[in-house]
Amino acid sequence: MNKVIFLVSGSGGNLKFLFFANDLLNLGFEIALVIADRDCDAIRFASDKNIPNKIVKYKQSNSDEIDNLLLQHPNSYVVTNIHKILSPLTLTIPDLYFINLHYSLLPAFSGLIGMEPVNKAKELNISKIGATCHKVIEEVDAGPILGQASFNADWNKDINIIYDCMFKSAAILLLDSLHHLNNHASLKLNSLNLNNFDVSFSPELCMDYSLLFDKDIWNLVSNS
Repeated sequence: MNKVIFLVSGSGGNLKFLFFANDLLNLGFEIALVIADRDCDAIRFASDKNIPNKIVKYKQSNSDEIDNLLLQHPNSYVVTNIHKILSPLTLTIPDLYFINLHYSLLPAFSGLIGMEPVNKAKELNISKIGATCHKVIEEVDAGPILGQASFNADWNKDINIIYDCMFKSAAILLLDSLHHLNNHASLKLNSLNLNNFDVSFSPELCMDYSLLFDKDIWNLVSNS
């Protein structure tokens, strides 16, 4: 599969990263649709880049509108960055593979959203933090793990630097998880330097994503 659908509620950082990475390195993915539950930066980005998009009113108890949209795009990966818990009926739509990113090393801090797991890790003075990419199942944040990225937290640093490293780690992890799902061979590379943190990845990465750094992808993401 090479089609990707994003369910969004916020800034769309991972959407933007995948869009630019795909364009810069000609990776062969197609962002087929962006669905939002509200007006947000992600939906505006999709409109600006001529990516099909739709704002829906979503309730877990009434998922017909979003389900009907998803049914039009079989054989797609669905990245669930939306700030909603998906209906079990949505997750049973055939020929779709639902993926989530969580900013902790699951099972730690399951159920928290956004950067809340990072804040909790700081509160507890946890020394190693990271992101998890996992398959979505009915139980929240409990699906099979596709990959993880981890780094040693230095809580003496500005928290925004740690947030940024978490976002970058997770964005790369998502893209690499898609490569793994498409049976790309491992490059035998298991770490990258991000914001002067040595970030470890498991499983090993499918490509050297530092190629994207040379193309200034982070500025493209932050300025779009």
